[in-house]
Amino acid sequence: MKLLVVLSRFPYPLEKGDQLRAYHQIKALSAFYELHLFCLSRKPVPASCLHALTPYCASICVGIAGGWFGRLCQAFRFWRRGLPLQYAYFYSRRVKRRFDRYYERVAPDVLLSQLVRTMPYTADKPVFKILDYQDAFSYGMYKRYQVARGLRRWIFRYEYNALLRAETRAFARYDLCTIISEQDRDALPLDHARQMRVKIWRNGVDTEYFRPLPPPTDRRFDIVFAGNMGYQPNEDAAEFLVQRLQPVLAQHDMPVDILLAGTSPTYIVRRLASDTVTVTGWIRDMREAYASGLMLVAPMRLGTGMQNKLLEAMACGLPCIASEIAVRGLGDFEDCPVRAVPLSFDNDRVPDALVEAVRQYLSDAGLWAELGRRGRAFVLKYYSWSAQAANLKTWTDGFIFSGTRMG
Repeated sequence: MKLLVVLSRFPYPLEKGDQLRAYHQIKALSAFYELHLFCLSRKPVPASCLHALTPYCASICVGIAGGWFGRLCQAFRFWRRGLPLQYAYFYSRRVKRRFDRYYERVAPDVLLSQLVRTMPYTADKPVFKILDYQDAFSYGMYKRYQVARGLRRWIFRYEYNALLRAETRAFARYDLCTIISEQDRDALPLDHARQMRVKIWRNGVDTEYFRPLPPPTDRRFDIVFAGNMGYQPNEDAAEFLVQRLQPVLAQHDMPVDILLAGTSPTYIVRRLASDTVTVTGWIRDMREAYASGLMLVAPMRLGTGMQNKLLEAMACGLPCIASEIAVRGLGDFEDCPVRAVPLSFDNDRVPDALVEAVRQYLSDAGLWAELGRRGRAFVLKYYSWSAQAANLKTWTDGFIFSGTRMG
């Protein structure tokens, strides 16, 4: 059976959450399907990146979108139609024609489209279609709109309303819709009955790669925070760690060294660097960052979706503390070992529960080791990429053999 996967970004290197999710989905799904890949890109994809996907793909086609002027024209067109502006960033009529030719040549049995931004390419195809929402992007945009100012506030408000319409329309245009967590499913602009028909397709972790490593001998950090530092929710979390939590811990006689590890740090993140705060920028092996810390603290106050940083850190045996919104993205599992603390963007106060959790992890080596073991066991139990791919195969087979719409 042929599966055509359509992505808005080439899934390698693994710099962003959608790339990581897509890469591992492709790797796992290739065990069940003859897999073909179509990706959008702003520039030609290096051969080394193509080679990372060739073991799993029968064919790969990359559509190079236009420059800034073309995107500006597309933005005006989509704005007049009330469509998301992110469509304009990824859409090109020339690439659409290229995709149509590739689709006809592949003649897939199943089409998997990642994110609503790929809808202009795939929504019209007469084949069993799957849309992976991944996250409830409208809800994340709503939270960004609430805290933005000036022109950014107007743009985010427009995009929020446009994404509401797009996510609602997607449910009607695709045969099966998937999303990363119950939290995101419940935030979709659908009534409860339709929400319950959206399948939960969780992320996984490569537990062979992400595993406990010996700590380095030259430097050890008390707190690690990891992720794409060009992403506003991560930027806000990094600021909270350094400007709010670190001073409070110092007042309680708990001076800490913090590591902010991740690609594309903004100016706001870079200026947080000091004698006690290290900002790495892009890091070759994230396992080394996890191994250098005593705990991962993820004070996420914006954004939605599953936090890959939590899964990776737990797989590496690192105890984790996170905001309630981040922990909810992991699912409703009673044995989740991540310490959840209440945090709100509307309140910069550092919760006593967060200070106490850090104190316990710093002072109790036995608790620290036990939580590290429980974290890895949790990931092994619930977050296997192969198991999640098998779920999708089961859902798809249910349609192929019954001929009934899943969504």
